[in-house]
Amino acid sequence: MIKSTPFIKGKQLHFNGRTIPMLSGEVHYWRINPQEWRTVLERVKEMGIQMVATYVCWEFHEVTPGELDFNGVTDPRRDLVAFLSLLQEMDFDIIVRPGPYIYSEWKNNGIPDRMTKYHRLDPLFLSEADDYIQAVVKVIKPFLASNGGRIVLLQAENEIDPWPALFTEPLGLGKNPGLFQQFLKEQYESIEALNKIWISDYSNFEQAHAVCVLPGDQTEKLVRYLDFVRFKHWFVRRAAEWAVSVYRQAGVDVPIILNGYDGTGTQHWGEMEHVADVYGQDIYPSNEFAKWPDEFRFLLEKARFARAISRLPYIGEFEAGVWHGWHYLTGALTANHYRMAAIGAWAGGIVGWNWYMLVNRDNWYMSPINEWGRTRPELFSTFKKIVDVYQVLEPATLSHPCKIGVTIDPLQRSLVRPGEPVLKAIHAAGLDYEFFDLWAGTWDAPVVFYAGGSWLSRSGQERLLAYVRSGGHLVLMGLLPEYDEFLLKHKSLPVNRGDGVIPINGAIKVRLNDHEFVYHSNRAEWFETVPGKTIIATRVSTDNLSSEELVYQHSLEQGQEYKIGFTVQEGQGMITYLGLDVNPGLLKNILIGIEIVQPIECSIASWTVALYERAESKFITVINPNQMAGSCEIRLNDRMPDGIYMIHDLMTDYTWNVPAMNGKLSLICSLPAKDATVLQILRQDL
Repeated sequence: MIKSTPFIKGKQLHFNGRTIPMLSGEVHYWRINPQEWRTVLERVKEMGIQMVATYVCWEFHEVTPGELDFNGVTDPRRDLVAFLSLLQEMDFDIIVRPGPYIYSEWKNNGIPDRMTKYHRLDPLFLSEADDYIQAVVKVIKPFLASNGGRIVLLQAENEIDPWPALFTEPLGLGKNPGLFQQFLKEQYESIEALNKIWISDYSNFEQAHAVCVLPGDQTEKLVRYLDFVRFKHWFVRRAAEWAVSVYRQAGVDVPIILNGYDGTGTQHWGEMEHVADVYGQDIYPSNEFAKWPDEFRFLLEKARFARAISRLPYIGEFEAGVWHGWHYLTGALTANHYRMAAIGAWAGGIVGWNWYMLVNRDNWYMSPINEWGRTRPELFSTFKKIVDVYQVLEPATLSHPCKIGVTIDPLQRSLVRPGEPVLKAIHAAGLDYEFFDLWAGTWDAPVVFYAGGSWLSRSGQERLLAYVRSGGHLVLMGLLPEYDEFLLKHKSLPVNRGDGVIPINGAIKVRLNDHEFVYHSNRAEWFETVPGKTIIATRVSTDNLSSEELVYQHSLEQGQEYKIGFTVQEGQGMITYLGLDVNPGLLKNILIGIEIVQPIECSIASWTVALYERAESKFITVINPNQMAGSCEIRLNDRMPDGIYMIHDLMTDYTWNVPAMNGKLSLICSLPAKDATVLQILRQDL
């Protein structure tokens, strides 16, 4: 028999001529009575799931130090071999997640008691963890797809975190030197280089102390905090590289995945993607995304960032029920919540996920299947429908006709998110977009909005400049990177900020190319002279006075003109700078002014719509995140040959026909409050 190994190509997992859907569910064999395994897995199969994921728990399988039971000799729940054999017998593909850490709301996060006092890079931890990995690989090796089995993916480690508050002293983050000082030596090489950046006068690296909390208004300590964040990224990468290497050397030749938190403050998503074959974030929102401001927007942004950096945009753990403790924050998870979450992930570009937990267990609630193989009907039917829609959608095969890019930098995002006003405004405007990753990405769409702050890495600045010179249009609104990642003065873009800032008590009329619009704010930058084509603002009368006492005074500055921005050519592309604070109306007017027509528009800006295409089929994800039901008009621009099209609501199976004329198609979609659907559009009159 010719052996074959699963591989990833075109955002898909392939093996032996099969394309394996990256849609799985977590089942923990050791937390379920083995007599119920088959019944539970039959319910999983009824749902349409073809892949099962499971942790392997070091702490549970270790009977005594160094003695591991994977065959159920000491306890039938320890029979990993039997569980993997049953999965293969039932024709499931398998993701195995052996740790050494698994978290999983289990004692010591899944490691033996004697290991808890050592951080992940401690030589003693690495030695014992290596022995554990060798033992577990020996057991799972016959089940690897490359050996004729059904394990197609292996996760190395879990949500790697240096845990600064738990290992402060061993890591060198407190009174004593440690790994942090080793990191500084690697980064700066000489103490003189460190002193220059930190504005210090140390004689050796051991004297350098970490700033582990964002220093507020102590700007002189910001670069030290940045180095703490870089240290966490460094630690995580080294631990990940070690785990992946040990598994590879032990004989694991299927794709290896890594997972992490849904922010970049601890794990650097792009670096993780380079260490393993796939990186996936773990996402657990509150019910209906109602607990925290902008929570649904954050889901879309996480999905878009995954699409920007990953060869297979994937969610390593996607909420299906919730663990004890977190349920106080999430509330009861409803069927419509799961529709919002799944379709929101698709809208952002996610092509697969692992539902965690698909099956209840000791301290986990609200999964669609319980530990006896009984279903929760309203949840089970919703999950099954999502699987059905996934199979029609085939998200990995879809293209995204998007014309708008927004910059993102992982280091910036791990701090105070200086581009947050841009991200909020673009979401409030109802604009679909993708991220331009300034750490390692490229972008070829017609326009990019800068959503960063006054500092950006030198490599990120150079990527922006290369994008413009190759023909792109970069738009900056009151923000311009003028410092590098070490807060040293550095500016790659050949543009400057304004010479002054004027107050606006009312409104200004802005002329951008041939487009005029009224802008309301309280300030604007202005220039004495500008390069390229000037953007002029004229003061106009205000219409929101609440009394007569200053009517005359408000008219004094009417008609005054200011140069509040410009468009200048650089290479084959353009840079537009406006000295204005961003808001949704400004973004829409900029797009009109630079003649960018969005492929899809929605009449209700607070709804989220995204267009995806495959051959003759088009799919629209539609999410109503509001507290009341409603209907919106969705317009497709310049994408549709004239004719009659069938609209198929894949969630309800309702269909209707609409005409397309002059390349445009308009349809009405109705949704309950806090709900979502996917519309498929097919030509009918061919």
